Amino acid sequence: MLHRIIRRATRSPLAARLLLGGRFPPLSPGEHYFDATTLALLRKARQRIPRGSRVLDLGCGSAAAIGLWLWRRLDCRVSCTDVDPAIAARAAESLAANDAPLPVSCGSLFEGLEGELDFAVFNPPYVPTETGRRRGLPERYRTQWDGGPDGTRTIRAFLRAFATQELAAAALMGVNRRHVPRERIAPHLDGAGGFSVEEVWAHPWLPVDVYVLVRTKSPMARTSSPVE
Repeated sequence: MLHRIIRRATRSPLAARLLLGGRFPPLSPGEHYFDATTLALLRKARQRIPRGSRVLDLGCGSAAAIGLWLWRRLDCRVSCTDVDPAIAARAAESLAANDAPLPVSCGSLFEGLEGELDFAVFNPPYVPTETGRRRGLPERYRTQWDGGPDGTRTIRAFLRAFATQELAAAALMGVNRRHVPRERIAPHLDGAGGFSVEEVWAHPWLPVDVYVLVRTKSPMARTSSPVE
């Protein structure tokens, strides 16, 4: 029941305004303003991200909802990026509708980005391919949902990129555990170099885990993973 309510709310301008603040342009077919993982990430961001931090909204989506919320509620210095050029352009429209001076770029993960960041916030595509096809998720927006055969393809790519990049000191990554449970992610965390897992936080009533990652100075450092 809760899942159906949230699914309907994700496309509601009124719900987006009440939950996220701001103004959002009308959606095209297949688009959404936010999802359950967005809400979990924002709740954790309120706890972990200090006001005024430099933050990257990674894979910002058409509404750039996370970036807008961080800018409006925490006065963060936010930049946004998405791998799909058309989605990045739609994000720029959403930011303009809110008079938000947040830069938007197009690229894969940390590709082409410069400067120093305190946090990257990432809501990755994690729906297994066949699950998404059975549910009729839109092919046009496949970059926003398709996580590969087991849902971890982009998660694994992000963990590798985060371990080797030198921009962001920490990251919050949200994952719906109905699609990708912790035990499926654990092998890609245990023994990894370049970052440590500071916390895996479970939202109290949404089926979402938020992984709090901290980059280490040495790429050979081992990861301590509290995923069990």
